[in-house]
Amino acid sequence: MMSTHKAFKALQQAGIDDQQAEAMVEVFTDMQQRQPGAQVGKQLGQIQTKANHIDVRIGQLQTKAEQTDERLGKLTTKVDQIDDQLGKLTTKVDQIDERLGHLTIKVNQIDERLGHVERKTDKLAIRFNHLEIKVDKMEAMLSEMNFRLTGAVDSLRNDVVTLSTDMRWIKRLSILMTTTLLAAVLKDILL
Repeated sequence: MMSTHKAFKALQQAGIDDQQAEAMVEVFTDMQQRQPGAQVGKQLGQIQTKANHIDVRIGQLQTKAEQTDERLGKLTTKVDQIDDQLGKLTTKVDQIDERLGHLTIKVNQIDERLGHVERKTDKLAIRFNHLEIKVDKMEAMLSEMNFRLTGAVDSLRNDVVTLSTDMRWIKRLSILMTTTLLAAVLKDILL
């Protein structure tokens, strides 16, 4: 019984499924209980062949496991590289996002300042329009005053001409009166 248990454990350690290991142990036990002979030799040969197949399969599985481990190592390296690149890309995108945020703030500030300038410009345009209206009124008033002054100057000129003419007549009359008075005084004195 002890040797069947050892055989079962050895088969399990070799990677044989429990059911297959039990079947193999049963066959082995049956062979031990029978008389050694040709059939036992044949069965031992079959078991030996199966063990060799199992050994080959285990070797293949070990090779596959090593290949899988190697591929897993390469894949792990690639994943680590991708993770590193993604980390760098994330950092770069975060920096771009931060710079874009600063740029957005600046654009908003410029837009606000531009709005302020536009409002001031509108106020200045309104004030300029008011000044323009006042200047136009002043020009109209000056034009009217110029017209009146021109009329007054013309009237004064006419008055001066008339006065000048009147003064000539007054002068003539005064000479005539002086001459007449003088003639009368001389006449009174002489007579």
